[in-house]
Formats: sequence, structure tokens, C-alpha cells
Amino acid sequence: MASSLGGMARVCASCGKAEPEGVWFPKCARCVEFKLPSTLYCSPVCQANHWPQHKVFHKKQKKWAKDVAEGGC
Repeated sequence: MASSLGGMARVCASCGKAEPEGVWFPKCARCVEFKLPSTLYCSPVCQANHWPQHKVFHKKQKKWAKDVAEGGC
């Protein structure tokens, strides 16, 4: 049985592997730092493989935060 958070299975964002019971996959450090929904990875290889896609997410979040700070939406 995979670990869950709020009833949802926790899976690697790259390969989709379910987090085994009693094991916690590492979270993206930037997601944690900026208190974003954390992206999980089962291994450093999966994190490196997924980074080009995940980087787009962080760029959008950075732009949104800048817009909000400048009084935009």
C-alpha cells in the first residue's frame, strides 16, 4: 500500500512509481522553500530527468509572485 496524503497516493513526478509504505520520497527543494505543492521524486535520476518540465512550473510561479508583488494579478 502506498503512503498517502489526504487519501491521495504519493508518486514520483517523473516515473510514476508509488511511494512504498513507510518510505518518504524526497521533495523538490524549491517547492519546499517557496511553500508550493511539493513535487516528489523516487531518485536523483528521476529528479534530473523531470527538471526540464518542472523548471517551467517554477518559472511561472516566479513570474506570478513578481506580478503580485507589483500589484498585478
